[in-house]
Amino acid sequence: MNRVIYSNCFNFCLKKQINKLFSCAVKKVFKGQEEKFFYANIKFVSEKEIKELNKKFRNIDRATDVLSFPNYNFENETVEAEDEVFLGDIAICKKIANRQAKEYCHSKKRELCFLALHGFLHLMGFDHIEKEDEKVMMKMAEEILKENGVER
Repeated sequence: MNRVIYSNCFNFCLKKQINKLFSCAVKKVFKGQEEKFFYANIKFVSEKEIKELNKKFRNIDRATDVLSFPNYNFENETVEAEDEVFLGDIAICKKIANRQAKEYCHSKKRELCFLALHGFLHLMGFDHIEKEDEKVMMKMAEEILKENGVER
């Protein structure tokens, strides 16, 4: 059993879909560790809040759509001994997500699911700094979204 803790999301359908995406990602990424309880926090924030977080933690003075704050560096750490694994925190700017949904011609729900999954993958050790890493991360995201019926 895995769990997403929401600070301020009241949309049951969205939470249900994000929970499914998180569980699917955990199963794919942490194969053979099904006995562990993985969990993460999601908070929806304003443009002002996400800009402040981006400036404080990444030294980038602009708003962004999603930020992840991993609790582990999977290149250097292992979680084998732990029964409960707190992966970290995710901040999503709903206003930016809504704009991007319009720009990409898909639903707001699809965009929020994508951003949440993107954040989860960062918590699980994925990144997109290098082009090859970005391909791997995007392939994993698209596969999980498709398996869970969250398509454009």
